[in-house]
Amino acid sequence: MTAVVIDASAGAEIVAGTRRGRALAGLVPVGVGGWVPEHFYAEVLAVLRRQLLVEKLITEAQATVALDGFGRGSCAAPRSHHSSMPLGPTGTT
Repeated sequence: MTAVVIDASAGAEIVAGTRRGRALAGLVPVGVGGWVPEHFYAEVLAVLRRQLLVEKLITEAQATVALDGFGRGSCAAPRSHHSSMPLGPTGTT
């Protein structure tokens, strides 16, 4: 099994569908599963907030795409010590 480690900054880029996020997602092998601790999602949301409000690195549309991904359950954390996060291209642009 291939192990892939993604930090919150990379996760935020991927779910926001930024150019950097699409490039990072393209580096993840197809079909690989990922495991992250539940607090990963809080960290990703904090990164998205900072990128939107402070650094102005993402647009409101990109933030909405990222939050929609969480709402659809594609990045929702089950109640366990670890949760799976789909890795790789999600089809968002």
